[in-house]
Amino acid sequence: MDRKYLSSTSKSVVSNKSSILEQELYLIIAKFLSNGRCKKAYEALRSEIEDNGLIPRRLDWQGNEHDRTFHEYSDLHSGVSGNHLWDLLSQLSAVVGSSLPIRHLLPKHNSLLGKGNLSLLRKTVDPPVKFPTVHRVLSSVRPGRRGQDAPHSKVFPPNMCQQLVARSLTGALNKRHLFNNTFYSSRYQLHKRTVGHLSSVYCVLFDRTGR
Repeated sequence: MDRKYLSSTSKSVVSNKSSILEQELYLIIAKFLSNGRCKKAYEALRSEIEDNGLIPRRLDWQGNEHDRTFHEYSDLHSGVSGNHLWDLLSQLSAVVGSSLPIRHLLPKHNSLLGKGNLSLLRKTVDPPVKFPTVHRVLSSVRPGRRGQDAPHSKVFPPNMCQQLVARSLTGALNKRHLFNNTFYSSRYQLHKRTVGHLSSVYCVLFDRTGR
């Protein structure tokens, strides 16, 4: 069997398996590389596209299929510029940012490599963590109003400046904010380290050798 026939048959099979969107994506990536600094990567990709039959075949007026070169396929879509991929990603970032906004993120800090809430493929956005503020501290000690304090294991306690402001304005302070789990755990660890260094330490090597 003719080798040319086998080559054309294998190309048609691969071309049928590859979807139209996949072929268009390869063309867009190749044009993006041709417009940038990676000229060798563009030449390698162009050669791979032609060798693997990732170019849709053309039909003549009799309905017969013929192979098409990369340059012919590129000229057919001359309206697709080298910045087409960049424009698509920029528009995708703008659409995702408007539909699923992140309020604390600056527009200039958008990234294509983000994860979680910063990913362009995100479907939902987790609600931001609510930190205790001066208003929440004041509402918890305000006379005639019972505050609803969040568990200290899930949020950070107010800092010392917020506690001093709350005490100067109300004359009182919630003890749960002043003495919390973080307060005790940090000081207990510090005390444990200090006692461990100041206590007597016996050297087994000295007891055995006497030196």
